[in-house]
Amino acid sequence: MRALVADDEATNRILLKRLLGKWGYDVEVAENGTRAWEVLSGDDGPRLAVLDWQMPGIDGVDICRRLKGQRGDGYVYTVLVTHKAGKNDLSTGLDAGADDFIRKPVDPAELRSRLGVAKRVLAYDAKLADTNRLLHQYAAEMEALAEERAKQLVHADRMATLGVLSAGVAHEVNNPATFISGNAQTLERFCKDLIPLLDGQVEKLPAEDARKVRFILEEAPATIAGIQNGVARIAKIVSGLKAYARQERGERSLCALAECVQRATELCAFQLGQKSVLIESKVDETLPQVRVDAQQIEQVLVNLIVNAADAMDGRDDATIRISSVVEGDMVVLIVQDNGPGIPETVMSKVFDPFFTTKAPGKGTGLGLSICRRIVDDHAGRLSAHNLAEGGARFRVALPWGAEGKVA
Repeated sequence: MRALVADDEATNRILLKRLLGKWGYDVEVAENGTRAWEVLSGDDGPRLAVLDWQMPGIDGVDICRRLKGQRGDGYVYTVLVTHKAGKNDLSTGLDAGADDFIRKPVDPAELRSRLGVAKRVLAYDAKLADTNRLLHQYAAEMEALAEERAKQLVHADRMATLGVLSAGVAHEVNNPATFISGNAQTLERFCKDLIPLLDGQVEKLPAEDARKVRFILEEAPATIAGIQNGVARIAKIVSGLKAYARQERGERSLCALAECVQRATELCAFQLGQKSVLIESKVDETLPQVRVDAQQIEQVLVNLIVNAADAMDGRDDATIRISSVVEGDMVVLIVQDNGPGIPETVMSKVFDPFFTTKAPGKGTGLGLSICRRIVDDHAGRLSAHNLAEGGARFRVALPWGAEGKVA
């Protein structure tokens, strides 16, 4: 422990320095009060001061008074050394902020005992300061968690509202889509009857009319096929909206993970397209079914896909590969990318709440934490590691059990 000895008498300074040094203190000396104050008021001054009461310039009592006025984390334990013995003198020193007294001539045994008390007080003070810092840190984290929870509740309410709206939107879109699909089928039947008739009459028409008819005959099937493909796409979107609208949160049922992967990739398609990220899915459609909350598993997959895309932002050959494997009683979905991977220094923290490597404002640090909580709640395992060739790989392992076996 560092200590300051301040005394204008050289003999006293030398004696006190020798004693404190013998007892293991790192001692600095000051020959007057002005120098003592310079040392103690510095950014990293000693926490223990043995001060002579009477010194030129600033005396020991003045130093105690100044320290008392600025005490905070830099608390200094002060011991006044003096010939004074009157009650009024002791009161003056204590009122000024001194922590202890020792009378001259100094008794080494008494001084050592009083400094031992000082060490214990300073140790308690340091421990209390550390506890206060931890409490402030925990309070800040709890406040941030409460704010994030409030945001999640608002988001959940919006998602519930979206579920109600989805049913109405699906119904409204489905009506005109059905009308278009019916007309496209009618046109297709007409074309099947008309094309052979027109084809046999083309040679009899003027050259310009014959060119137009040939163009119609060539393009009509492809145009009708395009309409039907568009209607099929609309029907798929409507089906997804209906599935979202009728899904009950928290309900678990047997489902095929290949379908969860397909829906998750469709949800991410627009964002992946904006970032020019290629996604390759090779999930076995004959995987054992698992009893899960499909929407939550899709949430996990969407988060992993989006994180991978963000990690590869700007890369020309950015690719996300999704595959599957069965390991004993677990079905494993694997999401990997060819990005920079996860720094080894933070690998152990990636699932911690509020931890993120994204720039400020780009992420809350809760995505992977929520993903792990969801997977853990399904009695599964979510893990991450880096690939030797570069990139990161996340494994979502879920139990399938006897009831999930494929016949």
